[in-house]
Parts: sequence; structure tokens; C-alpha cells
Amino acid sequence: MKKEVKENFKKVFAAFLALFVVAFFVMYFEGKDILEEGKGSGAGVEYKNFEYKNISSETLNSMIQLKERNQFFLVNTNDENGKYIEKTDAFMPYTKILERQLELPKEKNFRVVVYSKNGNMSKIAAKKLILLGYTNVFNLNGGVNDWTKTGFLTNDQNQDKL
Repeated sequence: MKKEVKENFKKVFAAFLALFVVAFFVMYFEGKDILEEGKGSGAGVEYKNFEYKNISSETLNSMIQLKERNQFFLVNTNDENGKYIEKTDAFMPYTKILERQLELPKEKNFRVVVYSKNGNMSKIAAKKLILLGYTNVFNLNGGVNDWTKTGFLTNDQNQDKL
């Protein structure tokens, strides 16, 4: 009888341990590699039926010029100080998006445009915004580098003009 109980205990313990390991990996890897990178020009990244869209410097400039400023929230996601686009609403390093989410618009469907120096950090920020539930997220493709290459001014260039 004791031997039987011992064998049953081993089986239950092994099953519990296997279940625990599976649960750990599911929880650990949740959110990793579930974002599917889009391909091609203007592609976005989809997550649970929401995606961020890459926009060009020309598109962002048009949005700013067409008085759409009150219709979107512009976020610089660089970690370091540097060039930024005039009329930026927030300076929020991509590593701090989750910590500083209260500074973002309360409405999850409000347009949020993110940018960084070359677009890499803002892509990460865009993914984090999607994970926070934002449904109208845009990333400036190429970041400030593309913005200035296209001929648009940044804070330091505007200072020189004064």
C-alpha cells in the first residue's frame, strides 16, 4: 500500500512539475516574438488586431502643417538629449514608456506618433504602446535622421534661424 501511494505521489508530482514548467515558459515568453513584423514600404506591426503604422517625414510634416496638432500626440522616444521635432508633446525614453504611461493620452484610440533618432527606439516604443492598448499608433520611419535629411527643421536648426 505504501509503495502504491509513493508511486502515485511521484506521478502526480511529475505531472505538476511539468505543468509548472510549461506555465513558466508561457508566462515568461508571453509578449515575446508574438509581434509579427510587417514587410515592405509603409508596413506596420500587428498585435492582437492592432498595429502601428510607419509614416514618412512628409506625412508627419503634413499632419503638423494641416493644423492636426490637437488630433495627435507627438512623443520623442530617444534616451539621450539631442535633436527633436518642434511641437513635440512629450520626451519619453522608449525604456520608460510603461513607467510613464500616465503622461500619455487617456483615450486609447487617440493618435500617438512616436519618433527617435533613427526609428529603432521608436519602433520598440510603438510596440509597447500597442501592448498598453493604444490602437492608433504611428512611427516616424527613419526618425529625426530622415526628418532632417528630407529637409525639415529640428530644434537646433530653428534656434540658428532666430
